[in-house]
Amino acid sequence: MALQVNMEKSKAALQMCLQKKAPGLTPPVIDIIVAMDVSGSFEDEHRSGMTNDLMTRLVPWGMVFDPDKQIDFYTFSNGYNVTNVGPVTLNNYEGYIQKNVIKKVLGWNGGTDYAPVLEKIVDERGLLPKKAGFLERLVGKKSTEPSKKPIFVWFVTDGENNDEDATRELLSSLAERKVPIYVQFIGVGNGSERELKRKFAFIEQLGEEFDNTGFTPILHLNKFLEQTDEELNETVISEELIKWISSVK
Repeated sequence: MALQVNMEKSKAALQMCLQKKAPGLTPPVIDIIVAMDVSGSFEDEHRSGMTNDLMTRLVPWGMVFDPDKQIDFYTFSNGYNVTNVGPVTLNNYEGYIQKNVIKKVLGWNGGTDYAPVLEKIVDERGLLPKKAGFLERLVGKKSTEPSKKPIFVWFVTDGENNDEDATRELLSSLAERKVPIYVQFIGVGNGSERELKRKFAFIEQLGEEFDNTGFTPILHLNKFLEQTDEELNETVISEELIKWISSVK
């Protein structure tokens, strides 16, 4: 049975949590994005509807931060098997993954690489300057200025990627260039705490290493989804994230 959520109540709870952690904060305009792992090891969670329920719990973030009250949804597996599936709204979040993702996106049931989907997200939103072509440089045209609209990425994965060096290099470059992006890795496991620690050692390290990156481990997805709005918000909203939200314009 699909998760039932009172979206207005969840929105109000998120706003209250933000005010509690940062009194007087006016939520800035931010593009909220979900990047969802569609590798083969995650298939059962997709088919059971659990990942759709997880995404459902994130929809209120779009209601609070995005003027269009939506979140954008990308999928990824190995290599450049990345799909911009389209926005998730209050009208289509129910069964979204079953209708739009399962056996329909690039790289369904493939392997796992992290960097390509982040590259695509950054590129599609123009967050880095685009170099002028040869003829344009010849006549003195400069590179196009990047967009300043910040983006927040819920990066949902069930485990180990094959491109650690490329991922670290990309996140380091984004941080150095002060690109307005924050990546919150959500590591979904279904084993022991020891297994969870092993599978997500890399993204946990990224969360500690970079100010533009966080990490939330989920040992049991069912229990995570059963949390109240208040409990879930306390779980995922760190001081670092609040600091980033407060800093963007």
